[in-house]
Amino acid sequence: MQDADDTPPPVEVAPDQLSPDALRGVVEAFVLREGTDYGLREVGFEAKVAQVLRQLQSGDAQILFDPATGTVTIAPTVRPGGARRAALTQVPAVTTPLSPKKLLHTKWSAVQPRHREKHFMVTALVEPEPPDAPVEQVVIEAVLTKRSRIIPWRELRDATRWRRGW
Repeated sequence: MQDADDTPPPVEVAPDQLSPDALRGVVEAFVLREGTDYGLREVGFEAKVAQVLRQLQSGDAQILFDPATGTVTIAPTVRPGGARRAALTQVPAVTTPLSPKKLLHTKWSAVQPRHREKHFMVTALVEPEPPDAPVEQVVIEAVLTKRSRIIPWRELRDATRWRRGW
């Protein structure tokens, strides 16, 4: 059995390696994931799909296949040295800002699993003091070991540490 720390890294899949139907299916699945918040203005499903497709074609986003779990996700393209392309901050479909109030029961995968813990679920929001203050932390639970820990919810936005879904 392979140790969780020896898990192979995600593999980038070029959009032109997929059939048009498969590409659209991957993008639609990404857009429909829980835990997304598109800000003050609601954006329609077809508009979100079109935004992600444009970002994939322009190279601002990439399709990543995780061979360890058999899952696919879409993430911002990261340049050498860790810098993201600037265009991603302007188009919400790929960066999909998180709202702490919408994180409860969302699923996450650790990019670099430790102690055989790869898949996690947000099980609680840590209530702030005073109660009218914004939520700053969440409780995540490892699916395999059932261990829980408290993390700042903004840490989940770090694509080098977390991926949405299992």
